[in-house]
Amino acid sequence: MTSTLIKLTKAEIQKKIPYALISKTMESTLWGTEQRKQAWEKTFTKEEQIMCERMGRTAQSWSNGKMPESYITNEASLALWQRLAEFCTSVE
Repeated sequence: MTSTLIKLTKAEIQKKIPYALISKTMESTLWGTEQRKQAWEKTFTKEEQIMCERMGRTAQSWSNGKMPESYITNEASLALWQRLAEFCTSVE
């Protein structure tokens, strides 16, 4: 199955990807708890965990002012950004 690529502008990134929430949560002390680690294992596959960790580093970079003018992603990755944000909300 081929996934359609999506090009987001800087404004669309800010609107569609909750990078600040993800960055803040992944940097918090709550991120290191055993409860979070267990929920992480249940929520995401190993492949998704690797992708989410990369997304976390990207979110941190964007939160530190290094957001690109555009970002190319696909529908599946955009959905994973949303799932990661929902997970982060459950951690807080």
